[in-house]
Amino acid sequence: MTAAWSAFARTGDPGWAPHTPGSADVRVLGAHGPVAEPPAATAACWQLAAHPPTVPGQRAPGAAHGTDR
Repeated sequence: MTAAWSAFARTGDPGWAPHTPGSADVRVLGAHGPVAEPPAATAACWQLAAHPPTVPGQRAPGAAHGTDR
């Protein structure tokens, strides 16, 4: 194992970015405070991903065969 890998294994710091005491807090979203509401465009994208539009006569995702949304 090289010295760089040994240092990484020991500290978890890759060495290419400055290590700050708060950097662990950044890795977990919302762990130390409220998570902001997503912008409307992002919320619309998530809604579209969860409920994709269907063409009349096309089987809806997860629907029983022969049904229409």
